[in-house]
Amino acid sequence: IIKKKKTEIDFLNGKIVELGLKHGISTPVNQTLTCLVRFLEERLG
Repeated sequence: IIKKKKTEIDFLNGKIVELGLKHGISTPVNQTLTCLVRFLEERLG
Protein backbone atom coordinates (compact mmCIF):
# COMPACT_ATOMS: atom_id res chain seq x y z
CA ILE A 1 0.00 0.00 0.00
CA ILE A 2 2.83 2.39 0.91
CA LYS A 3 4.47 1.78 -2.48
CA LYS A 4 1.07 2.38 -4.13
CA LYS A 5 1.01 -1.14 -5.57
CA LYS A 6 -2.00 -3.44 -5.56
CA THR A 7 -1.85 -5.92 -2.71
CA GLU A 8 -2.62 -9.65 -2.77
CA ILE A 9 -5.58 -9.23 -0.43
CA ASP A 10 -8.09 -10.65 -2.91
CA PHE A 11 -6.01 -13.79 -3.49
CA LEU A 12 -5.43 -14.39 0.22
CA ASN A 13 -8.11 -13.09 2.59
CA GLY A 14 -10.61 -12.43 -0.18
CA LYS A 15 -10.51 -16.08 -1.21
CA ILE A 16 -11.12 -17.16 2.39
CA VAL A 17 -14.18 -14.89 2.53
CA GLU A 18 -15.43 -16.30 -0.77
CA LEU A 19 -15.01 -19.90 0.40
CA GLY A 20 -16.65 -19.10 3.73
CA LEU A 21 -19.71 -17.69 1.97
CA LYS A 22 -19.85 -20.72 -0.31
CA HIS A 23 -19.82 -23.14 2.63
CA GLY A 24 -21.88 -21.10 5.09
CA ILE A 25 -18.95 -20.29 7.38
CA SER A 26 -18.60 -16.84 8.92
CA THR A 27 -15.20 -15.19 8.36
CA PRO A 28 -15.60 -11.76 10.00
CA VAL A 29 -11.89 -11.05 10.55
CA ASN A 30 -10.94 -11.90 6.97
CA GLN A 31 -13.92 -9.95 5.67
CA THR A 32 -12.94 -6.88 7.70
CA LEU A 33 -9.28 -7.07 6.67
CA THR A 34 -10.24 -7.43 3.02
CA CYS A 35 -12.55 -4.40 3.16
CA LEU A 36 -10.00 -2.26 5.00
CA VAL A 37 -7.15 -3.06 2.61
CA ARG A 38 -9.35 -2.49 -0.45
CA PHE A 39 -10.41 0.87 1.01
CA LEU A 40 -6.78 1.87 1.60
CA GLU A 41 -5.79 0.78 -1.90
CA GLU A 42 -8.51 2.96 -3.41
CA ARG A 43 -7.91 5.90 -1.08
CA LEU A 44 -4.11 5.96 -1.20
CA GLY A 45 -3.41 4.31 -4.53
